[in-house]
Amino acid sequence: MVLVADPALRPAFYGLFVLVVGALWWGHTRLEVTIREVLVGAILLRLIAFGMPPTLSDDYHRYLWDGYVQTQGVNPYAHTPADSALYALRAEIPTVYEALNSKAYYSVYPPVSQLIFRVSWVGATAQQAYWLYKLLALLVEGIGVLLLARLLAPRLLMVYAWFPFLLIELIGQAHTEVFAVTLVIAALVASKHQKFGLAGLCVGLAAWVKIYPILFLPFLVVSSRDWRSLVGFVISGVVWLPYLDGFVWEHVWSSLRLYYQLFEFNAGWYLGVKHLLWWLDGTDYSKSLGPLFSIGFAFSGLAFFCYAWWRRVRFEHGIYGVLLLYLLFATTVHPWYLTLILPFVVRRGEAAPWYFLCTVSTGTYLFYSHGIYWPFVWIGWGVFFLMMALHYRPNMLGWMLQTRAKRKVARIKPHLPPTTETILDIGAAEGLVGAHLAEPAQVTLIDVIDMNRSRLPLTLYDGTRLPYEDQSFDVVLLIYVLHHAAQPASVLQEALRVAKQRVIIVESTTDNKPRYYFTYSLDIWANRLRSKGAMRDQEEQLAFHAAPYWAKLIRKMGATCVWEDARGVIDRHTVYVAAPAHRSGKTIVPEHSIE
Repeated sequence: MVLVADPALRPAFYGLFVLVVGALWWGHTRLEVTIREVLVGAILLRLIAFGMPPTLSDDYHRYLWDGYVQTQGVNPYAHTPADSALYALRAEIPTVYEALNSKAYYSVYPPVSQLIFRVSWVGATAQQAYWLYKLLALLVEGIGVLLLARLLAPRLLMVYAWFPFLLIELIGQAHTEVFAVTLVIAALVASKHQKFGLAGLCVGLAAWVKIYPILFLPFLVVSSRDWRSLVGFVISGVVWLPYLDGFVWEHVWSSLRLYYQLFEFNAGWYLGVKHLLWWLDGTDYSKSLGPLFSIGFAFSGLAFFCYAWWRRVRFEHGIYGVLLLYLLFATTVHPWYLTLILPFVVRRGEAAPWYFLCTVSTGTYLFYSHGIYWPFVWIGWGVFFLMMALHYRPNMLGWMLQTRAKRKVARIKPHLPPTTETILDIGAAEGLVGAHLAEPAQVTLIDVIDMNRSRLPLTLYDGTRLPYEDQSFDVVLLIYVLHHAAQPASVLQEALRVAKQRVIIVESTTDNKPRYYFTYSLDIWANRLRSKGAMRDQEEQLAFHAAPYWAKLIRKMGATCVWEDARGVIDRHTVYVAAPAHRSGKTIVPEHSIE
């Protein structure tokens, strides 16, 4: 507690904080715990955090001010604290007023928060009101942990319930997010029990604690397809009745607009773009970049909602997705803004990147006492983006490979004869092209290394003679294979030998040096990524050619090139359809004569 109270000792506090987080993560990976043990530990830790002084943030002064003016019959949205109409009230609680950080701004705290602030003033003094407010925060957050215990395994619950970051922000500093977090968890539990009216009510109440949870409602409607969720949300609106007046929306909106235009703090993506633009032309785009990021969030959020509607995304995944977009496009990300997403990242099994970001973001508190700030922003967000990329790498890679395979199939499918029953895919790689062609044809995969991601069996061979009889397959595929082969003529010759009707070839073709070097570099790094380095041995023999080269090679093999189609501006791809020699009556030219 002493380390938190004294600004001079905050570096020591932060060092201890990092050590405790590291110990928790170590325990998470090695300890076996029960729900009872986790909950007992959570209670003890919250009792300890309850006594933490509110010295890391001064937001609580606004909580006290808004609550007090309500006790005097004043609407908290009617005046700014600096308004002369409230002169008498300022004189009654001068210490609270002097400590306010936004005296010229109207309150932006929605009505559920305002009601909690009002209830806290049962006590006679500001100090009593603060501790009563904090006690309410402790009780509500404890309910949230109990609800989450119904959704998480003990070890995962431990990661959440014992996380020092949450203890500091939700209990120690008692930010209003504490109420929103519990209400959103309650909405998730209610939706899982198909109590969609209750879920809608909880989402509405959470939105009237912190406005942005209103973004969760569309995803509740999409996932439930139940009108009761909207009814519950509408019912939650009754909390606005004590505060409604003609000035409310105008005053609240004016403060929110100024907040998004003028404030910026620990917003990694926003600050990164801002500093990149400043480095490029020396201009500070702060006033214009903030509104642009708001527009970017609006469009990306709408796109995500359309995707959620189309795929009927689950409620919790919708919450996670829109929160992720919100934090990425925000111009201000105070540490406590990260609390609402944590229950969902724990359930998704991707806590590590977010816990790292939370841990490093806590270091931004040093900005107010020691002026240290930028290292925490760049390290926190930089490593966060890297960890997220590594975490999603398998999924992203799989999606990219599937998308690429579908494009390949779209290029070659029109060239499959109607009578195609058997297909041989040489250099099948992940086998995804063959998997998409496996109905109604029978597809055989063969390659020199095993990268198979499909359910089709794969045969490995030495890259020279195929282990099949002549004319064993109706169609043979060579999809981006020949430029990897040390002897492409031999590979093509074998493909023509085992093909009954035709060989379909797709190649990256280059007709100038810039395109060659671009294609060469792209091929190397793409194949290193997809094969985890297994294709490095083939890099020495990479050979890209102009489109006429491969057509000429087909003809020298005694085959007929019945189709040639090149597409692409920068990364150019050419499809060749070759009829084997036995169908054209031509003689195969010996390999040594092919240049």
